[in-house]
Amino acid sequence: MAELRSELIYETGNADIDLQHRYLVDLIKRIQGDLKHDTPTEEAMPLFDELMKYSHFHFASEENIMRKNGYDELATHINQHQAFIEHFEDKLKAFQKGDEDVDTIFEFLIDWFALHTSHDDKKFAGFLNNQ
Repeated sequence: MAELRSELIYETGNADIDLQHRYLVDLIKRIQGDLKHDTPTEEAMPLFDELMKYSHFHFASEENIMRKNGYDELATHINQHQAFIEHFEDKLKAFQKGDEDVDTIFEFLIDWFALHTSHDDKKFAGFLNNQ
């Protein structure tokens, strides 16, 4: 199973965003530790729901910080967040039908988080540092 490591690569330099990224990493790792490949749907879904709700909170918070600072790529970033939510929802629906397993959901979560934070969120951090 894919694993998310707590590394500085996820740090942006913005204290609020970095605190939330650390919490997201810890939340994903905790849920990943609680779930096994064959965990029943009824046990897994409340944990995935927690992650979904925190993702909504984090994205809204991050977008508000971008809005406050006049980030010129805010619309693109919002679209990336929305695409994640839609893809995650699709994965969870497939999981509930038995077409996805826990491992593939975590692979998606970890790949997306690692790429998004290390590229797109760092791009915003560069914008902030140049203001």
